Amino acid sequence: MRRAEVLVLLLVPSLAAAQLHHDQEGVPAALTSRARLAPMQEPGQPMVVSGTVYAPDGRTPAAGITVYAYHTDASGLYHPKGVGVPPRLRGWMKTDAQGRFELESIRPAPYPSRDAPAHVHFVLFGGGYPRQWADELVFEDDPLVDEGLRRRQAAKGEFGMVRPLVQGADGVLRATVRLRLRESSNFE
Repeated sequence: MRRAEVLVLLLVPSLAAAQLHHDQEGVPAALTSRARLAPMQEPGQPMVVSGTVYAPDGRTPAAGITVYAYHTDASGLYHPKGVGVPPRLRGWMKTDAQGRFELESIRPAPYPSRDAPAHVHFVLFGGGYPRQWADELVFEDDPLVDEGLRRRQAAKGEFGMVRPLVQGADGVLRATVRLRLRESSNFE
């Protein structure tokens, strides 16, 4: 960022706020390892995603990591107002002492008129690690998941993000994920 841009941001706080990514807007003061992304009355099939965040070694659970997750609604939209506003179905969690977190939501739908499979985004930060994207969770039964994506994610072994959704007797879909931190940020 150039010096003149920095001065403008310092003089006009609303412009500085506009530079924030939505993972940094509205973070609750107190976080637990569980979050509800979709309100109880949200249309769609209930879904629970349980996960564990690991240090870059892939073996050590990472405690105290903020996990920001968001996804589309049952219509495939992040927000009915369109682009430029934070996603409506989003939430923050902080991993527990064993690196675990859990989110309750609904199964997202793919974007309207797109070829991308339905997915859940994850941003990780804190605990001594920089802000970073994790791979998106996509669902094994999604017809939009192509063989190339399946192969690339399968090559990541237990950290692959093409995951099955298993429906419990209660009708809730459940998936588990394992996320591995990086030493450096991959945020652009």
